[in-house]
Amino acid sequence: MSDTSRLNLPLLAAGQAQKHVTHNDALTDLDALVQLSVVARDMLSPPPSPAEGGIWLLGATPLDEWAGRGGKLAERRDGGWIFHAPRAGWIVWVEDEQVLLVHDGADWRGVLDGGAPAQLTRLGLATTADAANPFAAKLNKALWTALTTGEGGDGDLRFTLDKEATGNVLSLLFQSGYSGRAEIGLVGDDDLGFRVSSDGSLWQEALRIAAGGAVSFPSVGTTAAAANAVLDSGTGNALLRSTSSRRYKRDIQPLAPEVADRVLALSPVRYRSAAVRDRAEWSWYGLLAEDVAAVDPRLVHWTDEDEPSEGEDGARRLRPDAVQYDRLSVLLIDVVRRQRAAIDGLTARIAALEGRFGSLAG
Repeated sequence: MSDTSRLNLPLLAAGQAQKHVTHNDALTDLDALVQLSVVARDMLSPPPSPAEGGIWLLGATPLDEWAGRGGKLAERRDGGWIFHAPRAGWIVWVEDEQVLLVHDGADWRGVLDGGAPAQLTRLGLATTADAANPFAAKLNKALWTALTTGEGGDGDLRFTLDKEATGNVLSLLFQSGYSGRAEIGLVGDDDLGFRVSSDGSLWQEALRIAAGGAVSFPSVGTTAAAANAVLDSGTGNALLRSTSSRRYKRDIQPLAPEVADRVLALSPVRYRSAAVRDRAEWSWYGLLAEDVAAVDPRLVHWTDEDEPSEGEDGARRLRPDAVQYDRLSVLLIDVVRRQRAAIDGLTARIAALEGRFGSLAG
């Protein structure tokens, strides 16, 4: 055997003359192939002024002095060309592209270069990737930033996720202790859904935006204690769909006059709003939730105190937050109805008296 089996380095023969020539050739080959770096890859013709010691990775069908040397490494040495045939496992750094390549025995393929040849099947950052999670990262922060126009990009950043078909899942799953708590995405259809779970097993959908744009609240509760749709501030601003249907009500009785008359104890006020979203220069008219709550606690919405605490019975301490004006109208209807009946009765009596006195005068 005159050459080594892996790098084809020339071996010294017994009794060989000018051993230093063979030895120097082997050293030169080692200098070229160890920590291998090439100027460029997929080259098809020699550069016009190749630097001594430079190496180029040739394409499939090179020309001129490189003809017939496709796929090999061309090294500029002593004004000529030395060619090296790569083997499986060789690693090379491509200087002009700043990428790392590895030879698989048939061709070069990229290692973390983002190009078509790169075919990593798993990648773990500070943790171990597996078949279920081929990309896994264990870190505290992550940053994605757009490639600016000055760097050759367009300044935009769009994160694209794609699923195979409508029935598949494409979502962001939020977990606590590796148990699902919230999910946003296209889960089994093409509608954008928002759902939550308290145990990672049973899920409740909170919001759905159909592919056509329609918005629905699948988990919206129903209340028969208010009108229209309301945000229940006492339960974390849960959205409730209100109904006036008889089927949601029980123990239906006429309204007691003394209950409706409570509305007459309320005192309307004129005020300026301290809320930042309201116009400070305007005057407003209304009622104070604290005053209304003192008359009837069912006429206001309640919310947690600024510093939540519990009473002696362990119940949450709440404070009145908003007047339920829609409930006031029900009480006013009863008051007006009874006043209308009283007025009608007085009107009838006056008419009867006028008739009696009119007949006496005649």
